[in-house]
Amino acid sequence: MGLSWQTKLLYFVLFVIYPLRGAVFFHQSDDAIFRYGQVAFIAGGALLMNWQFLKNILLIFQNHSQLKNLWKEYLWAALMALVNIHIFSCFYYIFGVVHNGSLLEADWYNSYYFSMVTWTTLGYGDFSPPENIRLIAAFEGFVGYVYMALLVGLIFTIATKNERQ
Repeated sequence: MGLSWQTKLLYFVLFVIYPLRGAVFFHQSDDAIFRYGQVAFIAGGALLMNWQFLKNILLIFQNHSQLKNLWKEYLWAALMALVNIHIFSCFYYIFGVVHNGSLLEADWYNSYYFSMVTWTTLGYGDFSPPENIRLIAAFEGFVGYVYMALLVGLIFTIATKNERQ
């Protein structure tokens, strides 16, 4: 059931290190094709990762696994949620976030902060996405809702399985 640890390690490298690299290279290059190729690479990787995650979660809910394996899968799912926050923060690093009317680009701290607030749909209001990536921010909020529902469902599955054992 689920993915092997080798596959999970590969996912970690592909979906944490490469988006980070792409975001940094975006600001170091003047070539527009290269820059937007980096954005497409990050977006394509995010779609692939989430597709694999959803397939894996469906397998978890369909199979009747041991409680020990369900906890491992829950921790993997929680890590994937953090990886998604990281990927979205790479977009905000590239395109910036608006704070007090000014655009802050290439700022990791505020990019991660904004991504976490958007993912959890807290919406403090101190930062906002620039006009050209508002749909990305809205999509992050939606993905955050889906992941939280799946994580809560997985906890419920673990809890009910624990009561039966």
